[in-house]
Amino acid sequence: MSLPKKIIHISEDRIVSHGKSALVKLKEENDTVFFRQGKGVYKVDKKRWKQAQSFEYKVWMRDYRRAREDRNNYHTKAFNGYLALRNRKFCRGIEMGCGPFTNMRNISAEVEIKEIHLLDPLLDNYLCHPHCTYDEAGLKVERPILGGRLSISRRMPAVLHNLAIEEFQDSRKFDLVVLINVLEHCFDADRVFDTILRQTEPGAVLVFADKYYKADDLADDLHYRYDAGHPLKIDQSIIDEWLDKNFMTLYKNVNYIPRSKERASWTHHEELYFMGRRKNQDG
Repeated sequence: MSLPKKIIHISEDRIVSHGKSALVKLKEENDTVFFRQGKGVYKVDKKRWKQAQSFEYKVWMRDYRRAREDRNNYHTKAFNGYLALRNRKFCRGIEMGCGPFTNMRNISAEVEIKEIHLLDPLLDNYLCHPHCTYDEAGLKVERPILGGRLSISRRMPAVLHNLAIEEFQDSRKFDLVVLINVLEHCFDADRVFDTILRQTEPGAVLVFADKYYKADDLADDLHYRYDAGHPLKIDQSIIDEWLDKNFMTLYKNVNYIPRSKERASWTHHEELYFMGRRKNQDG
């Protein structure tokens, strides 16, 4: 009997295996132990998360050292240029899971942010990336010039935090929180959500994007597919319920992404792009 075409194993070292060879590796390494009915993969242990962080380190510090962005322009387009936030003023904004390039650069073109914070568990490593868009002096805001090159037009002071979102605690509150394509890289969705609520107050704006999954599909898929770099795969209802409970919608867009035969994508899925204002406790 032929094996399903979707069988794939992506290792910590970013080696992609298909078919029978992948099936052998999947017997030794898969995420089925973390699956929860109705939730998907909502939480993993630290060992699994550290593997994902090792994967992510190799993406940017080994394989993509020449890269200058991580789909940041794609996200900007999906958020309709962040026009729903245009001309807003924020006292303190934080991008959680900023990566080496940040989405805050593009957001700051539409809004005023007095104090910027950047957080990532690999931040100290990313500072050594040749095209990292921030350093100890702050966030580099660039503009195009002739020839298609980029020229630094100004720097915005930034406070840097090298730790996981789940472990972040600060006495300061933020009226802007950015979390774009990050949740799937974390180890505990509940703690990520708790961090966001703990660090904000009513009226704060959340800019959020991540993949939608269906737990019913994952129950089978996890036996045949493993992606070391992306541990969390959360059911759509969990994300929707949390956002609906805590935020008034300012912008919402859902993109359908078909499965690609050429790329190591999981299956067809949807991407949510959401901006909302935090509700009062009474709703």
